Amino acid sequence: MGSDSDIISAISLFHGQARWVLRQFDLTSRERDQSFDALLKSLRRDGIPFADDEVGRGAGFNLIYKFEHLMELALIFAFRTQGFLSRDFVRMISKLRGELRPHFRRAYLERNSGLGARVKVHFEDVDGKSPTSGVNAPPIQPLEVEGTYLDLAVSYMQGGIIAVRRCDLLGPEKAVRAFMARHSNMYPQPPLPISDIATDIVRIATSEIPKIHRGRP
Repeated sequence: MGSDSDIISAISLFHGQARWVLRQFDLTSRERDQSFDALLKSLRRDGIPFADDEVGRGAGFNLIYKFEHLMELALIFAFRTQGFLSRDFVRMISKLRGELRPHFRRAYLERNSGLGARVKVHFEDVDGKSPTSGVNAPPIQPLEVEGTYLDLAVSYMQGGIIAVRRCDLLGPEKAVRAFMARHSNMYPQPPLPISDIATDIVRIATSEIPKIHRGRP
């Protein structure tokens, strides 16, 4: 078994294998096969998950899905469960590719170290006392949090326009602060647990994948 960096760099799947991996991913598990295939084709037309120079041309060309491609699709599926899947949003994600791909890699490599190292979040009231969850209940224990979180602060603006306000990778402390921040008249989506998503994708992509016919869909 190589290093974490070697493991994610070694992920290289043909379309059928990548499709199988994504079908095991919980955020797509309720999708019917036919609609899932249609979704993948629609996303590709809008630039997800391949840049123009990664698609290739001509008969016999096989698309190769690397870790970053699987993560880009996983990110789209995560936001889809929250109601974001317009063509404008998908194209915005493709334009953020240069910032997102290093975040994806770091999210896995530092899922429990570095930026994602575990921290304890303590709860105190304004008098410095530990709050309780009810009458005669023991004090609320600290919350342990680890992993990195992707903060895109996606929100709707007037006229139904979708705005991506940031593209930041946060550690646990800043993620909690971002999640709990007060908002006024605009309520962006909270940071995504991107280290958890990356861990699931790598776990599935490095598992025993059935033999599947090569080729484009």
